[in-house]
Amino acid sequence: MKKEKKDEVKVEENSMNIPINSEDNKPENIIKAKDKEIEDLKKQIAELNEKVKYNQAELVNYRKRKDEEVSNMLKFANQDLIVDLIPILDNFERALKFDISKTVEGYINTYILISYFFPFNK
Repeated sequence: MKKEKKDEVKVEENSMNIPINSEDNKPENIIKAKDKEIEDLKKQIAELNEKVKYNQAELVNYRKRKDEEVSNMLKFANQDLIVDLIPILDNFERALKFDISKTVEGYINTYILISYFFPFNK
């Protein structure tokens, strides 16, 4: 038994990959197809441009937020330290108001008051 090959019609294609024997190879149809392809590509370009603009805006906003955070951190970095030093300065002022005749007692009281605020004495 011999296998018979069916006659196959080979369709030739031109340089634009459009079949020669097709009804779609009319110039009007080719132009319409290419115009549609161009429109689709333009839409895709517009979408990608929007994504790029959005991402650029996000990056700018991120940089602004980070700059503001760093600025605030530097601005308020010593705030806690200064707040903790206020009672110590008050105690120094109280010590200066002691009578000169009680100088030693004033130094001792000042030392006691000031050392109370340091963590190693707690």
